Amino acid sequence: MRAAVVALALLASAAEAQPVPFGDAPVRLRGDVLVVSRLGSPDARAEGLPAMRASARRRGRARASSALHAYVDRKLAEALATPALTSRVHAALSAGTRVEATRSLVDGSVVVRVALPLVPLRALFREAGVQP
Repeated sequence: MRAAVVALALLASAAEAQPVPFGDAPVRLRGDVLVVSRLGSPDARAEGLPAMRASARRRGRARASSALHAYVDRKLAEALATPALTSRVHAALSAGTRVEATRSLVDGSVVVRVALPLVPLRALFREAGVQP
């Protein structure tokens, strides 16, 4: 029994040490950065592993960016932000989002972690009355 507990603890610590999860992870605040991970599946038309992974990276980035936009949209809706301010925030979000890390999986899928530094957006969030 003790060996099973030790094995589970080792597996849990190894999973925590992984820089990118093996699948989707929710939007979370890490210091002054919003971070989200999304799985991108390869395009069925892609031939060869490099092409599959390239298409999966594009899809994962698009899904992660979409998740960030949806998260910020919910926060702005809660604060009853004006459409003009919402538009400015989303433009800044699109400009500031960057790929932080990727994890390639054996089936050609790729998990993409994107990050959004909040420092450039602080003034816009304050104007909207939003706490990320």
